[in-house]
Amino acid sequence: MTGPAGPAGSAPVRAVAIAGGCIAALGASAEEVRRSAPAGAEVLGFPGGFVRPGFWDTHIHIARTGAAARFGPMLYEARSIAEMVERLADFARRHPKLPAIVARAGCLDERVLAEGRLPAAEDLDRADPGRPVAVVDVNKCVLNSRAAEAAGALPEGPDWPVRVNRFLSQELMAQAPGGFAEDFRLGTEVLARRGVTCAVDGHTLAAQADAVRRLDADGLLGCRAIVHPATSWEGDLEDFQASGLSFGEELGPLSRVGPLKILYDLFVMHRTALMTRPYRGEPHNFGRRNIPPDGLRTRLAAARERGFPVAIHVTGDRGAAEAVEAFEAELARRVPAGSLLIHAYFPPEDLPDRMAALGMGLAAQPVFLRHWAETLERFVGWERIGDFNPLDDYLAAGVTVAAGSDAPICDFGPLAGIHAMVTRRSLSGREWGPAHAIPRKAALDLYAGSAARLFAWSHFPGSLEVGGPADFTVLDRDLATCRPEEIIGAKVLATYVAGRETYRAGAGGAD
Repeated sequence: MTGPAGPAGSAPVRAVAIAGGCIAALGASAEEVRRSAPAGAEVLGFPGGFVRPGFWDTHIHIARTGAAARFGPMLYEARSIAEMVERLADFARRHPKLPAIVARAGCLDERVLAEGRLPAAEDLDRADPGRPVAVVDVNKCVLNSRAAEAAGALPEGPDWPVRVNRFLSQELMAQAPGGFAEDFRLGTEVLARRGVTCAVDGHTLAAQADAVRRLDADGLLGCRAIVHPATSWEGDLEDFQASGLSFGEELGPLSRVGPLKILYDLFVMHRTALMTRPYRGEPHNFGRRNIPPDGLRTRLAAARERGFPVAIHVTGDRGAAEAVEAFEAELARRVPAGSLLIHAYFPPEDLPDRMAALGMGLAAQPVFLRHWAETLERFVGWERIGDFNPLDDYLAAGVTVAAGSDAPICDFGPLAGIHAMVTRRSLSGREWGPAHAIPRKAALDLYAGSAARLFAWSHFPGSLEVGGPADFTVLDRDLATCRPEEIIGAKVLATYVAGRETYRAGAGGAD
């Protein structure tokens, strides 16, 4: 059985029997499960819940998400400045020893916020006038008076938000106790609170992989983790070449080494994704590459030499086309299966068919539409935003597509992404390219079964099957049948990984 339906397809699963970390029986009630469970199995009943396969997040920055949870509230779904200030003030009261409060948002836009404007320094001063307070989103930072004072030496310029974000993380947030291992552990914990049972980390250095190995050995991971060795920034390629990591390596029972990560072009929300047409109002700006084509070929060769498939970050249509062309020339059929593109939300018309022919998958972030659409329209225009993230085209071509968040850039809760795929609506309620909406069943599969197929080499589960690993989440409603507007409000009641409870509502934990 691979979904929320009962054995006969007529009743939801509300009870699970677990033995040895695996599912021993499933049923509509604890009484029913006890009748078929083997002796000694643990029987768990969830009378008010709906058991379904655990969610995957196939592209996320786990430690950065943990750090974001340590330093501020998640404001991705905030609809007003008043709500933001209230939540910031509450967080500040509960964390009096933090050197700064840094909250994350998706992409603040005055057309979404009730006040019709963006927050300002004086708004954040009301949350906590005595400490630096900042709200950071994908392309801007809002600072209160104390934070602006601390960052005052940073020169103005187009990349000011990037430099401020770096200042916040390297100067202010670094003053608090913690580090990569603690942030990674906390990241898996907050993911479990959202029903995630497996997450794929998008940038991991060799020493960080060793830290994940230790966390797994100590039983401290809140979900399974696949880590991409990184070749994205200066020094990363050398770190990978000097490491002893191997593709598919078991760091521990819940963690694996995944494909080699390559960051080819940059970011559409910074207007640096490599495009064939210029950005709106900037006739000479077509975006740019993070690495030149020969740098891409060098990294593909490194993957080939070590027997790694690749996960290539591409965002613009030109960047995606160049990356797939280089993959086809340098790597196709010469490395293990499992290569994929990350993002690729502006594909050229023939890209899905080319990817399917090459056996390349896609790690997509459907939540981007929900959080970015209003601002992205200003950058690329109405015509292109309507075709943003056309997951239906990929699926129709036969590409294996799986969903994720890129958190902390956007909300790491799968529910926001599911809602975006089904409705094609942003936070404002506006509809964008409704022809690209996909059916509910397919949207749910992108966070479970399809994700497991994309990372099939890991043998991590994406379905509910007797005899399979007991990875599941329990929600307060049936996502397959509830109204679309009810998806966002669903509550995670419990999360289990390999038969171990990693989250239960009301049991406390991270913010």
